[in-house]
Amino acid sequence: MQYRIVPYLYNLIFLFCLIILIKNHKGEVRNATRIDLMKCKLTQMGMEYRGTIAKTAGSIRCQSWYAEEPIHEVSKDISDEDFPERSMKIAKNYCRNPTGDSRGPWCYTLEPSLIDDECDIPLCNFGECKLSGPGADYGGTKQITTSGSKCISWHKHHLEAAKGLKFEDRYFSDRSRRKAENYCRNPTGDVGGPWCYVEEEGFEYFQKEYCDVPFCDDRDCLTFTKNSTNHPILTKLRAASGNTSFWVKLWNPDDEKKVY
Repeated sequence: MQYRIVPYLYNLIFLFCLIILIKNHKGEVRNATRIDLMKCKLTQMGMEYRGTIAKTAGSIRCQSWYAEEPIHEVSKDISDEDFPERSMKIAKNYCRNPTGDSRGPWCYTLEPSLIDDECDIPLCNFGECKLSGPGADYGGTKQITTSGSKCISWHKHHLEAAKGLKFEDRYFSDRSRRKAENYCRNPTGDVGGPWCYVEEEGFEYFQKEYCDVPFCDDRDCLTFTKNSTNHPILTKLRAASGNTSFWVKLWNPDDEKKVY
């Protein structure tokens, strides 16, 4: 059995992964998804969110994306393809982010005086691993960076003053800067992954460093980057039992937007 990867999107990072899902005697599939993805978002922007929350952060009900007689006209720039369901009708009046708004999932409201507003969708928390590339969903206790430096507490007042940034609680998978302590996190949605501030001798301000956080799923992955010329062929699958699934992710880092 052969599977050939066809290189046709050179402007994207192409991540091809093979996942082996083994069923137990009850027929239940074991995988690393320990969180109900209908109840949280994986990234700060939440364009992948598929949950059923249908009210804004201010508890105002959302208008249907497919309303026949809407209170607020839906932008003509928004189409079915902008939704994870690939359908405005199926998306109903749920909070979504079809425009890539830096606020995250939002909706048109049923309040005549308020056209649209953001929704309070919590970040997923996958504990000691990450499911997404940026890893905003990481909620583990790693506090050492790739250089071996120890992280500084997110809640330190002088850190915020020095950097001029104030990270809101909602940008943490812990839902709190204080609870995030000095653990590696990604409150900015940085494509480099979870990070933290460290204090280095000789520097006036704290420095930002990345952390080495593993993915939750045990996958064998092939990664193709821009202008890649080598394209391997998979010739053998080692799965004695169970199901074999292929997972493909197309990721363009240039599309990622920071929350600040």
